Amino acid sequence: TPTLQYSQAGGEAQLYIRGVGSNLLAVGADPSVAIHQDGVYLGRPSMGMNQFLDVARVEVLRGPQGTLYGRNATGGTINLISQMPTREAQGYAMAGFGENDRIELKGAYGGPLSDVVSFRIAARSVKDEGYTEDLDPRGTNNIDDQDMQAYRGILRIEPGENLRIDLQYDHSDWESGNTSIVPTDNLGAAPLLGAVPTGSIHRTRNNTPSFMRWTTGGPTATLEWTVNEAATMTYIYGQRDFEMDFLFNTDGTEAEVTRTTTIFDTSQRSHELRFASRGDTPLQWIFGGYYLDEDKFGALGLVRLNLATPGVFIIPAVNDTEATAVFAQATYAITPTLRFTAGIRRSEEEKDDFNQQINVFQSAVNPIEQIRLGLYGNLVRPPAATTRTGSKKWTAWTPRFGLDWKATDDVLLYASYTRGFKSGGYNSYQPSNPVYQPEYITSYEVGVKSDWFDQKLRVNAAAFWYDYSDLQVTSFFQSLTLVTNAADSTVKGIDLDVLANPIEGLDLGFALSWLDATYDDFLFPYGVCRPAVINDPTCRGIALNQPRALDVSGNTLNNAPEIKGNVFAQYTFELGGAGRLSVLGQYSYTDDIYFNAANDPNQRQKAYSVADARIAYTTPSGALEVAAWGKNLTDEDYFHNIVQFTSTSNPPTLPGPGGVITDPFSIGNGLGYPAPGRTWGVDVTYRF
Repeated sequence: TPTLQYSQAGGEAQLYIRGVGSNLLAVGADPSVAIHQDGVYLGRPSMGMNQFLDVARVEVLRGPQGTLYGRNATGGTINLISQMPTREAQGYAMAGFGENDRIELKGAYGGPLSDVVSFRIAARSVKDEGYTEDLDPRGTNNIDDQDMQAYRGILRIEPGENLRIDLQYDHSDWESGNTSIVPTDNLGAAPLLGAVPTGSIHRTRNNTPSFMRWTTGGPTATLEWTVNEAATMTYIYGQRDFEMDFLFNTDGTEAEVTRTTTIFDTSQRSHELRFASRGDTPLQWIFGGYYLDEDKFGALGLVRLNLATPGVFIIPAVNDTEATAVFAQATYAITPTLRFTAGIRRSEEEKDDFNQQINVFQSAVNPIEQIRLGLYGNLVRPPAATTRTGSKKWTAWTPRFGLDWKATDDVLLYASYTRGFKSGGYNSYQPSNPVYQPEYITSYEVGVKSDWFDQKLRVNAAAFWYDYSDLQVTSFFQSLTLVTNAADSTVKGIDLDVLANPIEGLDLGFALSWLDATYDDFLFPYGVCRPAVINDPTCRGIALNQPRALDVSGNTLNNAPEIKGNVFAQYTFELGGAGRLSVLGQYSYTDDIYFNAANDPNQRQKAYSVADARIAYTTPSGALEVAAWGKNLTDEDYFHNIVQFTSTSNPPTLPGPGGVITDPFSIGNGLGYPAPGRTWGVDVTYRF
């Protein structure tokens, strides 16, 4: 799916579809792309994007969603569907090893327990030493590594033909030495304090004993009841908990400049009830209701050393979200080949927020330990510098209309109009700054889905136009991230997907996206008008020490490459009675990506390409498979994300009056997150 962009920052997954997504790192923020695991909306994307445990399939729905199920989303929805219990006993076991001392074990088994009950259990463990080498003995031994264990159990109860109940529970633990970052500009103080580049984005000098730990999981209950010949009822209950704790070297060097520690804890409960039509009638319909209650606690600790204003900042935040919605959609067959669809959703979301900023300047207590004590409530705190308590409610009506025409049995043409909504929120780590407002999308889309030559060729294409208003954008301000609303943006694009099976055993694929995503009108808060730059043209009319407003109209949206595509080929050789051999190769290309609204060249990832390959042998019975694979075979260096953080002007330890100004506008040091280089592995799978 070329228009899907994935990256990570601060322990959070960041997802964009067709240029619409979110890089908000805040307790009170919601993603623009929704993640559903077996029908349950996951409030934090990291709850579902790391485990990939016993997955049956992944669905990517592009564009605004909301009139069918779950929570509303402006960018799109990703559905993760687990393997469910079967009436026949079956399972598999896999063992793999590879680059960076990687060891992966996973397996699943299930079948009937009785005529009424069946089950499935699955587990996965993966561990590696990381794809980045830490050259500083003061830091963690491993970085960009992982140590993950996950398991899931499912019971399926079918007391009769008209009723099915699925009960499941899953849990995952993940731990690492956190991730590396690489400065992308000269605005940080670290070089002036003696930090030396390593010469490779996969080498770092991390002087911090950094770490990241998280756990997530919970129960899901799904009930499907065939009410009668005309209708079915579905009820889904989900509960998810997510806890994260990390210590991070925020400046990415061996110099003592900044460190960040974060605690995050969320617990959510959701209920969804749907009624849907059955049978082959001209009118197909679905309606239902949704409720989500999400309680979140987060705390940010920031250490600033060797700076003009050194100290320790502790910012605890509590945010409770209550979201309710009712939705309905109906499709009517005007003729046997022409159908009209109409849907509507009413969303109401309320957020209660509490926030404090506590300034604890350096003392005899170790700064890192001081933060951790303070966040856990064991430190006698001085008076809070800033406290905020607030509550806001937003409501929205979001309709959908569509028309599709089956020109032939193998060609479907469609057009749609959809409205999307995402609620506003609080700047959880900026208590002195205001609430940001909801964002909206109006989407117009036309497309074709088609099969040709006895289904040997499939061609799907779509053209879309988004009117994107009040989108929520992150900037760096006063040593922390700040979320504001851009005025308006326009997103235009084309998706093309081609699959072909020209001869037996050969599969070919090609996917391409073109995207034109720009800000129409946006004064972006980018930096501060400090005394050294108060006479700069961008600071005219702005008071001293106030944010400057940079006109970024016409700039490209975050994480929205203009061209992105991939091509793959797979051929399966039949080896007579000796089994079969499959060879797969794929190549992907991603155009330039900007990671902030200013389109700063230091926060841009230039275009890059990645090549992957896999070869697998399967025995005649299909029970045993041995596969070797390689990713990023050309060892391409690129960043999957770039952020701006740690404004580091005026280090007082340097000579000269007031030190050296490295970041006159206080826009923050550019910091890139390296993606893995070339990796390889061997997997052995046995199915039974």
